[in-house]
Formats: sequence, structure tokens, C-alpha cells
Amino acid sequence: MKKKYLIALGIITIVTLLVIVAGIIILASRKEQNINIPDTTSNTIPDEETPADEEEPEDETPQQPQTQEVDPSIILPDFEITTVVGGLDHPWDVDFLPDQTMLFTQRGGSLSVFRNGSTIHTFDFEDAYSRGEGGVLGLAVDPEYSRNNYVYVCLNSSRGANPEIRVVRLKLNSALNNIDERTDIVTGMPSADGGRHSGCQVEFGNDGYLWVGTGDRAVGSEPQDPVSLGGKILRVNRDGRAIEGNLGSPYDSRIFSYGHRNVQGLLFFPTNLGFSFEGFSIEQGPDMNDEINILRPGNFGWNPIPGYNESVPMTDKSLYPNAFDAMFESGSRTFALSGGTVLVGNVWGNLQGTIVAGALKDEKLTFVKVNRDGSYLSTINAFEGQFGRIRTAQIGPDQALYLLTDNGGNDSIIRMMPK
Repeated sequence: MKKKYLIALGIITIVTLLVIVAGIIILASRKEQNINIPDTTSNTIPDEETPADEEEPEDETPQQPQTQEVDPSIILPDFEITTVVGGLDHPWDVDFLPDQTMLFTQRGGSLSVFRNGSTIHTFDFEDAYSRGEGGVLGLAVDPEYSRNNYVYVCLNSSRGANPEIRVVRLKLNSALNNIDERTDIVTGMPSADGGRHSGCQVEFGNDGYLWVGTGDRAVGSEPQDPVSLGGKILRVNRDGRAIEGNLGSPYDSRIFSYGHRNVQGLLFFPTNLGFSFEGFSIEQGPDMNDEINILRPGNFGWNPIPGYNESVPMTDKSLYPNAFDAMFESGSRTFALSGGTVLVGNVWGNLQGTIVAGALKDEKLTFVKVNRDGSYLSTINAFEGQFGRIRTAQIGPDQALYLLTDNGGNDSIIRMMPK
């Protein structure tokens, strides 16, 4: 009996040693191949913002099938593609005055005007806190601009005791080469020191109010905190005050929805298209499931605690059974979807009413068609690698599609008009 016991013990010892040796060999092999194992609790790595040439290698483990299927039957038109403005440094957002004059922001700290074929440098933000994903970001022209000359910019600001995110209202002068006044209408929005997950998207809705998409600054408690403005969508008037129809107590009265990770886009459907909803937000996921969400008040289910646990679902139905499901999910991996728009105008034919979103990591445009009730219909992806990282897509008053590239220098604003 003792002999059998010693033999069994020897076999167990040998097997254990073999497992340990195999593990050492695998780890050594990974190190030699420079394969990184991500820390899902870290809040310091801006994964969706990392330039393409610095991205970590793809995980080669088998992936789940994507939630949304690409529809090959949708045919895009041929385009006339031109570069409108070149030599830019991280342009972030673009909008147009009533006379079709173009305005755009650059993350480093400026608002500029493009008019009659040349750029007018309009305003530098001395308090711009440009770090990582932070700086001078979202831009919106007031629908009553012809009366008030107002434009709105969202930026990471060094004003206050700590860096914070602010929405400022600017009154442009008649020459468009400076501003007559600046009013900070929303202050105290949380900002990470390194700028991660700043959100900072602004857009006017069909209701005439200003909508603000924020990020969670990679702090796990922000999205579900009823008082913090991080990881939220806000809705305010021109002075930054709350309006009726938001969530109300115990939430800050400016909060329209919560449980968001990093809102990168807000888009609204013109009422004459006959859709039965206001619009959508675009949100980046951690390592899977970028989302496009219909705008509605309530919880969208992001709660990455304890710490900043990015392995939890974007919409955590186990914690929040009533959280809103996304209309569109990228599936088993992220594209790093960013700013987007709605195709509007007769030049788009049956594509009118289609959502278009830029992708940073995947360097492409994602087209998503929706039903009249806001439900998902079909998807196509196009222009992979043609322009590099695409920060945003915006429909222009001329019905053309305008793209902003974000390749880390010598960036451009590109115009795409169907032939």
C-alpha cells in the first residue's frame, strides 16, 4: 500500500512540475512577442483614444459573434471627395452658421472660422486644459444665431480649483475674427487630470434646448451618481439652467439620462423626416459594444465598480433590469465610434435618415439605418483606412458630409458629396 501511495505521489508531483514549466514557457513567449495583458481595472490607459500606430495587438482568443449583421445589399453612391481645410491639429467638432460659414474647434485650444476659402483664427481659450482626450472639444451654433450671434463650446478648463469641464457661450463679433463676450453657462463637470473620458459633446435639439453629453472620467462611481454631472446627458437652456422634462430629484435638475460611459456624439432627426423619436447618442465601450442609444430619460446601465472595472457590461441588466438596451452595438469588439450625424437631403436618396458615425480605432465610417420607431434595421461599414482616424462626421447645409480626421498632426476637414 505504501508503495502505491509513493508512486501516486510521484506522478502528481511530475504533473504539477510540467504544468508550472508550461506556464513559464507561455509567459516567456508572450513577453518575447510583446503581447500585453490588459488590466481591466486601470483608469489610466485611454484605449479608444490611442493613436493607431500605438494600439495594443488584437486579442487572438475566439470572439463572440457580432450583435449586428452587416447588410451587403445597401449600396453607397459614388462621391466627389475634396479636402476643405488641411494642416490642422486634432480638429474635434464642426458646425455651420446660417450663411454656411464653417466653424471648427481644435483640441489644443482654439475656435476657428473658415470663410471664402480661408481660415480666420477667431479665438484662443487661455484656460484650455489640453491633456489626452481633453481640451477644446464640442461645438454648437445657436439655432437663433441670426438674432443673437451665439455659439457654444465645451472644453476642459483650468479655471477653478481643479481642472473641470465647462460649456461656454460665446458671442461672435460681426467680423467673425474675435468674440464680444464669453459666458460660462455649465461649470463643475468632472474632468480627469489626464483628460480621459471627457465626453464634452454639445448639440441643439429640435426642442430648441442645448444637450450636453459627458464622460465618466474613468471613475467608477460617476455614471450612477445622481449629483455628479459625469457619465450623463444634460439638457439646459441658453443660460445653462435646467428645463422641464429632465429627471428631477434626487438627480441634479440638469440631468436627462445617466449610466453613460463616454458620450461622443449627439444627433437629432429633423421632424420633417417623420421619425417618432428625438435622436440618438453615440457612446464608446471598453473592449466591446460601442453603443448608439435612443435619447430618452433614465438609466443606460453603465456601473463599473468597484474601482473602474471595465469588464462589466455596458448595459448591466443584472443590476438594472429596466436599463435601456442600445439600439446598435458594435459586438465583440469596439470600433471606437466617435461623433456622428444624420444624412439629410434629397442627394442621399433612400439613405436619407441614415446615421453616420466616425470610428477612431477602426478608421472607417459606420452607416446605421433605423426604422421609423427608432429600432435597428441594418448596418454598413465603408472607407476603412482611407482617411485614418475619423473624429466626427457632420452633415452640412449643402447636404454634403463633412469628416474631421484625427491622426495626430496634419489633419483635415474633408467634404464628401454624392455624385
